[in-house]
Amino acid sequence: MRKNIHVLLINSPDYRSESIEHLLTALHYSFVVAKADIATIDSLFKAHYIEVVLLSFDYLLVRDKIPLIERLYTYHKVIGVFYIEEIKRHMLNDIKYHPSPMYLTTLTNKDSLFVNLELARSYHQYSQISQTPFFFIKQNQSYLKVSYHDIAYIQSEHVYLRIYTITNKSFLLRESLNHWALQLPRQFIRCHRGYIVNLEHIIAIHTKRIILSTQDEIPITKSYKQNLLQIIRKNLLTKS
Repeated sequence: MRKNIHVLLINSPDYRSESIEHLLTALHYSFVVAKADIATIDSLFKAHYIEVVLLSFDYLLVRDKIPLIERLYTYHKVIGVFYIEEIKRHMLNDIKYHPSPMYLTTLTNKDSLFVNLELARSYHQYSQISQTPFFFIKQNQSYLKVSYHDIAYIQSEHVYLRIYTITNKSFLLRESLNHWALQLPRQFIRCHRGYIVNLEHIIAIHTKRIILSTQDEIPITKSYKQNLLQIIRKNLLTKS
């Protein structure tokens, strides 16, 4: 049986084992500690229900760790809480424009750590709520029923997002793409910082673009492509 774990703590060069673990224990969180590699973290998610990941802000500055950070969100549907000695204003851009939602905290303030962990946990718990195969969108004075199956892809348009369906309809919502990504079923995968695609309607994946059954072509970036192909391989293995 998989065990419920509040926090996955990822090891790092500046990792202060005793102080961080002491804080988590004082805040009454259950946690596990892991090294920063995809295979190890994937195996932990198979063994446990993990709600949030706590890791060093330095990982945002290390290029070969970016796929790991993106995978936490796109594949495992959890949000990262990054810790740092001191928070400064210029750090906002490193988080604000990152394709995966995240939180930033210090370890010198126990309340700051607690608030950020709880915000990340609440997003995770909300995303795990079982969903119906449809939802309703308010358009003018009406509510229209939309099936998840009918969605081909979703595109970010600044402070809006546009939902495109396989029946050539589109709906414009004033919503964040990051926020919506947490609410969507697992067949919806991020393929670009501005696009989410429905796996059910992909007919081809090329170097820099995805072809859909609607004949639409949408962009895909290298890091998201790697994650998408891993998900496809996993689905093939599961069905074989």
